[in-house]
Amino acid sequence: KAALPRLRQFRARDLANTVWSFARLKGADPTLLEAIASCALARIAECLPQELSNLAWAMATLQFFDAPLLEAIAAQAMAKIRDFTVQHLANTAWAFATLGYLHRPLLAAISAEALKR
Repeated sequence: KAALPRLRQFRARDLANTVWSFARLKGADPTLLEAIASCALARIAECLPQELSNLAWAMATLQFFDAPLLEAIAAQAMAKIRDFTVQHLANTAWAFATLGYLHRPLLAAISAEALKR
């Protein structure tokens, strides 16, 4: 709980790394996840492809569904899709599928980019 007020000071990378770490540990407090999602949403434009992919992967691994964050990740991913590695493409597609969030434009962008590789 002590970290919650400090989350607003985190950079996009810090937020992505924090939620990724909790996902690797296979657990996080829902209040913490809600706060990370809110802060990540505010900083989503700062995210690099790896951070977008890690955010999506971590949220899916933790089974934490946040539609506004997923929409923002999808929008940023589509805008930056040319900079995604194959691993980023795969992790992002997996995350959306795992959460059962069908975002057709994102999947089309991922598919088109993957076919270029």
